[in-house]
Amino acid sequence: MIRQENRRLHTIRAALMALVSLAGMVLSTHSLAETRVALIIGNSAYAKPDMRLANPANDAKAMADKLKSAGFVTIVRYNAKRADFYHALNEFSDKIGRDPHAVGLFYYAGHAVQADGINYLIPVDADIEAQSDLEPDAFDAGRVLKSMTAAQNEMNIVILDACRNNPLPKTRGMDRGLARIDAPSGTFIAFSAGPGQTAQDGAAGTNGVFTGEFLKAMSEPGLPLEQVFKKVVIGVKAATKGAQTPWQESSIQGDFSFFPKGVSAATATTATTANTATSGANAAARHVDNAVELEQAYWDRIKDSTDPADFKDYKAQYPSGPHTAEATLLLRKLNRTSAGNTPSAGAAPEAASVATRSAAPSAVAGATRSPVEPGAQGLWTMKVPSPQGISTCFWDVKGSGTYSAWCVGAVPVAHAGTVSVADGRWTLNATTMNYTDGGTYVFSNPNTMVMTGKLGTGAWLRSR
Repeated sequence: MIRQENRRLHTIRAALMALVSLAGMVLSTHSLAETRVALIIGNSAYAKPDMRLANPANDAKAMADKLKSAGFVTIVRYNAKRADFYHALNEFSDKIGRDPHAVGLFYYAGHAVQADGINYLIPVDADIEAQSDLEPDAFDAGRVLKSMTAAQNEMNIVILDACRNNPLPKTRGMDRGLARIDAPSGTFIAFSAGPGQTAQDGAAGTNGVFTGEFLKAMSEPGLPLEQVFKKVVIGVKAATKGAQTPWQESSIQGDFSFFPKGVSAATATTATTANTATSGANAAARHVDNAVELEQAYWDRIKDSTDPADFKDYKAQYPSGPHTAEATLLLRKLNRTSAGNTPSAGAAPEAASVATRSAAPSAVAGATRSPVEPGAQGLWTMKVPSPQGISTCFWDVKGSGTYSAWCVGAVPVAHAGTVSVADGRWTLNATTMNYTDGGTYVFSNPNTMVMTGKLGTGAWLRSR
């Protein structure tokens, strides 16, 4: 009996470790708890027909997908007008400015020119006939670097696939290609082509040559950024027979890799995507089976609850679920019981309110604030691969400071206890398995909570 219990506890601890360490895989070895934010712009559908490009929008989509799998929060704009550049840059700089350890990345694919040493990215609504049109109609790429510098975050990456051979008028002072940029401290700048060169757009429906090579090189686990770029240079020169040579400016310190050593891009994608799309009839059938399994697991967990909120949550999440009618009946029963315990009409309103609440330590209004900040309350989820297969795991965190966690799928485990999540620090006491943990946390966005504790760093995605 003791041996069996030890095996059970070992399985639960192993599952916990898998959940946390696997999520941590998508975070850089540069900083376990870093925030990663990317602004991605791809301009193909220019207003002027002779300026339209086949692949920048494809490039932006492929880069966004890859960066998401590498743990980046992505801000994506396709076929951006000039105003879109400004609005997106403001959103980007605001996000990277919240965390001094953040890694910011700006990617642009489309037309660009330089004039008098200033690099201009060309919005799709630009009407440029002369150099004097650049200031009012184009977007100064230097604004990106200024925003990064103002944010004072630790590291930034700029990738410009923007030296395409374009039909802008050849006027004095306005040149094809981009001007050299001195990289500010902590910044790596990658250009798709050297000064005076143009970048090949690639076959329609694919990726530009530079972006295609970058996507391949950045996927290699543990490869430092500088080595990624060296591979890109080799690949681009080979593909263009020496006609195009990417170049870089860098002032970064330390190593950065998009995917930690030993973790493929495909594995990281599984770890960071809560609801991975499946294809084919068999995959669709498995998806339906999993949905039924998840709903049943949720019901099994709450069906004996005495908290009306559990049944309200079930009905909200599964309005047409197989147990919705039963949840409605149980909710009515609990509400009637609660009404029967309400103090007499002459009782003070506050006394009546207190009497109908749970007896949790934090129940009395004003006695203490909730041990769990509002942004951390709710249901969090993650898909976890293991040698046994994929498990879907949930953490249901209550404002009262209690939680329950359960996994369905390959490794079905469950535990519960008390938790506090406030002021950047968290503690957990898994009373059902005699385990405690704690550490720090940050929100990379309202729906992603990155927590660091004994077992490493993990990113959880909000389910509701």
